[in-house]
Amino acid sequence: MNDNLLTNDEIKDFKKKSINILLKNNILLTPEYIEKFNSLNSKEEILEYTNTLLLKDNKSEVKDSSLDNLRPGNVRITNSYQDHFKKRTVSDFVQYYNNRFQALSGILRKRDVDNLTSIDKIKSLYEKEQISTIAMVYDVGETKNGHFVLELEDKTGIIKGIIMKNNEELIQIAKNIVLDEVIAVSGVAGKDVIFINDIIFPDIPLNNTIKTTPEEVYAVFTGDPQIGSKHFYKENFQKFIDWISNKKVSDKHKDIVSKIKYLIIPGDIIEGVGIFPGQENELEFQSVIEQYNLVYEYLKQIPEHIQIIMCPGNHDAVRLAEPQPAFTKKYLGNLLKLKNLHLISSPGMVSIEETDNFQGINILLYHGFSLPYYGDKVPEIRENGGLSNMSAIMKFYLQRRHFAPSHGSTQFIPDIRFDPMVIEKIPDIFVTGHVHKISVDSYKNVLMMNTSAWVAPTEYQSRFGLIPDNCRAVLVNLKTRDIKILNFESEEDS
Repeated sequence: MNDNLLTNDEIKDFKKKSINILLKNNILLTPEYIEKFNSLNSKEEILEYTNTLLLKDNKSEVKDSSLDNLRPGNVRITNSYQDHFKKRTVSDFVQYYNNRFQALSGILRKRDVDNLTSIDKIKSLYEKEQISTIAMVYDVGETKNGHFVLELEDKTGIIKGIIMKNNEELIQIAKNIVLDEVIAVSGVAGKDVIFINDIIFPDIPLNNTIKTTPEEVYAVFTGDPQIGSKHFYKENFQKFIDWISNKKVSDKHKDIVSKIKYLIIPGDIIEGVGIFPGQENELEFQSVIEQYNLVYEYLKQIPEHIQIIMCPGNHDAVRLAEPQPAFTKKYLGNLLKLKNLHLISSPGMVSIEETDNFQGINILLYHGFSLPYYGDKVPEIRENGGLSNMSAIMKFYLQRRHFAPSHGSTQFIPDIRFDPMVIEKIPDIFVTGHVHKISVDSYKNVLMMNTSAWVAPTEYQSRFGLIPDNCRAVLVNLKTRDIKILNFESEEDS
């Protein structure tokens, strides 16, 4: 809708509609908010301010689905982190982990876990009583006799959990448990000990169903363009832009491309500045604003009916510590001109294709700064390819319902309100980037993918053994869940 064509009465009606949605979502409209609303004179300003207020707390998704009537392109941002500015203290870390424990405990309580008991009460029980408890993993190890030990902690105390050495299957599961993750265990009470016979992870429920759109609609996923690097594959990326814009498309793809409505990019949009030693010698543009302006030159070619959804990565002009808030507008330059651009945090979630009769497809984006840690530290993943086995790492995240369960697995800033790294809402599609690999798999009806990259490996990256899958895009039919990996290094698929 062109704001210049709106009458004063239409602007007033749009403000009223926005305020009603805020009230339905329990947003307290202070005099300051009302004064700000009265000063707004365009649909775009009203839309931006309404969504800022709706996402102010970020503790849960917006309750009122009519928000999509305010957002262009049928994209609803259901989770995008906004920072909580305060001086951090040691007590903030305690509150942060307490919030995590509470959130994951809530998920675990929905599982089939009987006889839940706190750790302090377990210590007072008679031996051989059947019990279960929810706890954070304080330590792991083995006894000299070959039994496996989990040291478990909740708000009431610490207790040892023993898995007998003859329970080989459960020990193999336990060996992949990492410090600080939240689990439930079932077993038999002993004297100041639990003899564990089952381990329950927060995980995705078995009854999670596949969601597909009523109409044939396509989404395209690609990652890590890192525009601004001298090693950026300009010609290949332009080839991709021409393809998604339906300018240079083979006959077999013309009908498909006409039905593309979404482009999703999970971070590292630009190469950035000062990311690694000596990077200045590998930059085409030394300013992040210049780099984002170059991104604009590419993305402005994409038709406006295709909604572009992006989260930041470690190369973007945001803080490195997770969660990474959505892009800082002062650095985005001309990108802010794009009406079909939706910016969210990492991690963050959007819902697309919502209608009165369809609840929408939930897409979870996380750039993936903790991916290398779990590729190396979880034995089962490390022994089966590490970072080359992206499906295993993404499955690990979903099982734990957390992006960084171990303290130290990623740089983070504690938030005393909640833990934004918890995966509270189950996604339909889960997408990551960061490691420049292409991977598509499914876990309990969640479509998982790690996206490609559009930049050659630098000498710095090569030291880490990075072998990228470059110039790829994943095309997903949201009605059938059919998937095609497109290779823009070759002529065949484009």
